[in-house]
This record gives sequence, structure tokens and C-alpha cells, in this order.
Amino acid sequence: MPDLALITAMTPLTGAVALVILTVIGLVAVHRETLRRVLLRAGDPRALGLFRITFGLCLLLNVVEVAPHSLYLFSDEGLFPHAAVGEMMGMDAMLGVGDGVRTPDGFADGGALLHYLLSGRWSLLHVWDSPAFVHGYLAALMLACVGLVIGWRSRGCAVLGWLLYAGMLRRGDAHWGGEQVFCALLFPLMLSRCGEAFSVDNFLRCRRLRARGLLSRLDGPGDGAGAAPSSAHPQGLAAIYRRIPVWPQALIAAQLAICYAANGWVKSGPLWVSGDALMYSLHLDAYARLDWHPLVLALGPVPLRLITWTVLWWERLFPLVLIGLWLRTTSGIGVPALTGTARRLARACWLTLAVALALAAALPENLVEKPDDPARFERAIGLALAAAGIVLGLVLAGRAGRWTRGRGVMVRVAMLWLGFGLAFHVMNFALLNIGAFGLATLSAYLVCGAGPAAVRAVQRIARALARRGLPVPEHMSCETAIAAEDPTLPQHRRDAAALPGWALAGAGGLL
Repeated sequence: MPDLALITAMTPLTGAVALVILTVIGLVAVHRETLRRVLLRAGDPRALGLFRITFGLCLLLNVVEVAPHSLYLFSDEGLFPHAAVGEMMGMDAMLGVGDGVRTPDGFADGGALLHYLLSGRWSLLHVWDSPAFVHGYLAALMLACVGLVIGWRSRGCAVLGWLLYAGMLRRGDAHWGGEQVFCALLFPLMLSRCGEAFSVDNFLRCRRLRARGLLSRLDGPGDGAGAAPSSAHPQGLAAIYRRIPVWPQALIAAQLAICYAANGWVKSGPLWVSGDALMYSLHLDAYARLDWHPLVLALGPVPLRLITWTVLWWERLFPLVLIGLWLRTTSGIGVPALTGTARRLARACWLTLAVALALAAALPENLVEKPDDPARFERAIGLALAAAGIVLGLVLAGRAGRWTRGRGVMVRVAMLWLGFGLAFHVMNFALLNIGAFGLATLSAYLVCGAGPAAVRAVQRIARALARRGLPVPEHMSCETAIAAEDPTLPQHRRDAAALPGWALAGAGGLL
């Protein structure tokens, strides 16, 4: 019988969660025009192209690291024999799959196959796991990573990479140590048009168009950014860098924030509370790249504790980056301000959200699994700060001057968070050997605001190489970088249609 006291204690938290869900639905319905302009616009593809390259390299590095142990981790002759896979790794997905020992190998019937496919835990390595097949499987995954890096059949390589990498982890995860970052970022990457810049795909496309006289070039119509149809060019001229939908990049940024925040908030053990986690990590031979004992003795415990606590709260509050990106984007695309009933409804939703967060913060015992967990106070403080930030934002929103200054402050805070993250990952990579997933996380900064600066750096490097006589594309060797595709070209569809608020609210309520 359920514990009545436990149910009674959890009721306020359940109410707070319900309020959060309702307010999010309301805010989406009220700000549907802003969301449409932010998420459904077309943007410069170069930042995503750089992310594809760096992320692909990190994924390839991770696969190369695992490859020497592949037979032990994933084959029938390794840690999990074929007969034990269903019980150890398949979970409920393989209830109708025979192990070849107690029951005939393979699917019992069509229902078992359908159940397996719908479970989401499918993998070719559940069916074929001989050493030869595992070698071929890893080779195919490496080729997909290489294709992603060079940008050949970019979306196909991203899809293949995700399927093979996820399947590999579902066959054996004894080496698991952050690899979920690769799966989390690969999925939105395969939904994007990531091959429109810095890729073999775009090189071949431009070469075909140039041969037909349909490519906009430097010192010509459009200066590389495309040109509308004219008497000289009845079909128009295509841009070197076509604009792409930005919503997959928004998903990548959101995934990154979720990974950081979740990683930070689950760190509630005594070593994180005391601030000694970094000091102990530097003493562990499994993680330390060198013998850091003299460094630890020279610094003492206080600086290391301050660094530990700073990194911990930096991870927990990483969603501030999303707020800064949102404010910067909305100010740059000219989103109309809410008025009348819509404005009052939005303020009511934000105020209700603050009340819900404050209600959850007032009952810290409900925020942890064990009542004596010290993390309950930290989580309560985080929720209380979020509620106070919402109230402060509502106050500033009514005062144009202060709101503008507050918006600028949030944008700078977001960039500061990224700068701190860059320093943290560089130091982390130098001090500790924790795998390639940390560098993969860092590569996602390219779609979180660091992309334009990285593109300018690539342009400078290309100019330097061109001055030394190395072959560099014409548009990369010029002093001024060409612009992305002109958004006023006729092929960019624009309309005034808007999704009704009642439709969004109804869909959210159904979910």
C-alpha cells in the first residue's frame, strides 16, 4: 500500500510541476510569432560546418580509442557472450529473442521483432557479433566519421554514425564515461543541413554551378552571395554559402545546456559538497595525465576547492547561455513587442512560473530521493534564484532603459560562460585523461555564439596560407569574407501565416 505521508509530502511538488508545464504551454502560445522568427529563420551555414568538422574529429578519436578493445567489449568472444546479451544489455527489448542456448536463436515471431524495433534499443551487434563482424562494424563507423569530417554525403554520414554509435553502446557499455554526449549531439546534427559549408558536398556543388555559369562569384553579381534573375542571368546566380534552417542548431544548444545542467545537479556527493573532488581526481592514476602530487601540495586545498565549487555552479547555471542567446537573437531580428491582452497573459505566465519555482524551493525535502541529502539545499537555492530572476525580469521589462541594459548584461554573461567553459575544458584536457567527449562538448560552443569568431579565424588562416602560395579557394583567400546567401533573393519563401495560439495550447495540453 502506498505511503500516505509520502504522497502528501509530494503533492506540493506535483502541483509545482503541473504549474510549470501549464505556464510553458501558455508562453509558447503567446510568443508563437517570436518562436517562428527565431527558430524557423535561415542562417549562415559556416558555424555549423565548423561544428561538423570538430565534432566529427572528436567522434573519430573516441572510436579509435575504443577500437583496440572492440572484441572484448562487443563480440561474442568478449565480456558478454551472445547468449547473455539479451539479459545483460537488451533489457525488455529482447524478451522475444532467443539466445541460441535455451531457446532457438533469433526472433520468436513477428510480434517479437516489432517489439524489439519499437523498444529503441536495437543494434546489429545484438544479432551478429562475431569478431569479423565487429571489425567490419567499427570500420564502417570510422568511415562514417571521416565522411562527416570532410563533409561528403554529410547528412547520410551523420545518420549512419548515429545508428552505428548508438548500436555499439547498446551492445556493451563497460567503457561508458560520457559517451551519451556524442549521441545527444549527433541526433540534432543529422537533422541539419550540415554539409553546406567547409565540405566536399558544397565544393562539388559550387564546381557544378560554376561550370554552368550559375554561381555567384567575387567581383561579380552578388559578390558570392547570390543574385536574383536578370536579363544577363535569367536563372539567377546561386550563392557559395546557401542559408540553412537554424532550428537544428537551437536543438544542439539546448542539448548542450541540458547535458551541462544535468551533469552539475547530480553532483551532490560529499566530495563535491566539500570541494575536494578536483584534488582527489588529480591523485587518481586512472585520470591524471602526469603525477600532479607536487602541484596539489604547492597549491593547497583552498584554491582547489574554490575551483571545484566554481566549476560545479558554472555547469548548473549553464542554461543562462540559452537566455543570452535568445535575447541577442530577438533583439537582432526585430521581434514586435507584445501588447494588450497578450502582454498581460505573458506576464501572468511568467509570474505563475516564478510562484511554481518558489513553491518547489520552499520544500527542499521533495527535491531529493533521500531527505538527508545535502543537495536539497543547493537545488532549493537554484530554484529560488530562478524565481527571483523571473521577478526581476518582469520589473525591468516595464522600464525600457533598465530592460535594455539588463538584456545587454545577460548577453555578456552568456559569452562569459562560454569563455569560462573554454578555459575549463582546456585545463581539464591538460590535467586529466577523461576521453574525447569533453572536446566534443567544447565543439558545440561553435553553435552557441562562438561560431562567428571561429569563422573569422578560419578566414585569416586561409589568407595566410594563400599568401604562402598554397591552394586555397578564391572566396577564402580574399581580405573580406563573403556574406552568406542574400536573404532577399526570391527563392526564400516568406509569408505572414502564423500558427494559431489555440493550436499550440491544444497540442501542449495533449502532450
